Amino acid sequence: LVHEQAMSAGWTYAIVGVDDDGSGFPVITTESALNMTASWDPVKREISSALQLYRDNDPTSDTYGQSLATLYTRDAIVQLASAKTGWTVAERNDHQQGFVPVVQFTPRPRFRDRLRGRSEMTPAWRNTQDRAARTLVRMEIASEFFAAAKVYILGASEESFQKSDGTKASAWETYTGRLSTLEADE
Repeated sequence: LVHEQAMSAGWTYAIVGVDDDGSGFPVITTESALNMTASWDPVKREISSALQLYRDNDPTSDTYGQSLATLYTRDAIVQLASAKTGWTVAERNDHQQGFVPVVQFTPRPRFRDRLRGRSEMTPAWRNTQDRAARTLVRMEIASEFFAAAKVYILGASEESFQKSDGTKASAWETYTGRLSTLEADE
């Protein structure tokens, strides 16, 4: 997941924590760059802090539906909850480890720019995908109007056609149906 997301977004993150059951086993979770960001220390060449934003979707939680955040620093992990007055500290873990338990994955990093990798979703590729999507939409619309064989009835009036409930069908409803009709004229 990390490499797949990094190839499309340009980078992604992994968080290393400890299991809550007290076993001491590490728990590694992956996070998208869409809801997480990090600050880079160019001297130590490591992440100096990271922030993850998310919404609590657990209906049994006290913070259900709220925006939550986790701030990772070298000395603490701080859980934040949104309130009407701003962010409040919900929990704080002063681990005093001296490092941030977040790793950034960057595809194709360069010496000049180790933080931002190159996304495989280049502007040319996005343009190709946009054109393909537009073509598919046009094909779907065209198939609705032109793929089925149409029957033409000449000399019929709009009053000749009714809906299933007995009301008169409009010219547009008749046209978009499977019959194409033209009223008689001179």
